[in-house]
Amino acid sequence: AGARLGTAKCMSERAGGDVSSYSDEVREKLVVAYQAVVDLDRRDVEAYMRIGELLEFSDPARSAVTYRMYPLNLAAPDKDDAFIAGELVRLSMRGKDYQKWKWQESDEFLSVAQGLVVMASVQSLDVISNYVDKLEAADQTTALCEIYAKVNKREIDNQTMVDFFQRKAWIAPKKDALRLSPPG
Repeated sequence: AGARLGTAKCMSERAGGDVSSYSDEVREKLVVAYQAVVDLDRRDVEAYMRIGELLEFSDPARSAVTYRMYPLNLAAPDKDDAFIAGELVRLSMRGKDYQKWKWQESDEFLSVAQGLVVMASVQSLDVISNYVDKLEAADQTTALCEIYAKVNKREIDNQTMVDFFQRKAWIAPKKDALRLSPPG
């Protein structure tokens, strides 16, 4: 994987190094080169970052999909997981689509929720506050309940969580309707 990453970097440097100046053909060749690295090492953060960078302005939805392919370590996330999760959340919530997401139906929303949990678990709840505000304004409080319970490593019906949700006027989902795995 290291040799392929080096090759892809050299290709990028030969193309001029400035992502915004790449033609669609050059950009696609570089994406393929970095994808070859990902195929060899599923957790090569730099390769995902480079693909995301290449696609961010020309095809942000594809960039977000690329970040969703990264195998986040949800049980014990580290800074690499938090970086990838942050990029995924940022790109996925860039537009207004999140206002129409249905918690029980959207795989993209589930990925964003998992990303928010990872970000808050590795750093702090403050890191996700802007996204929480957006989701709250979009009345996505059911998902927020699950996110907060997961970050706090508590069951959704834990009295501390129930009190918090009531103060926020969030409606918690029933235990049989949870999408994020139980705390652990």
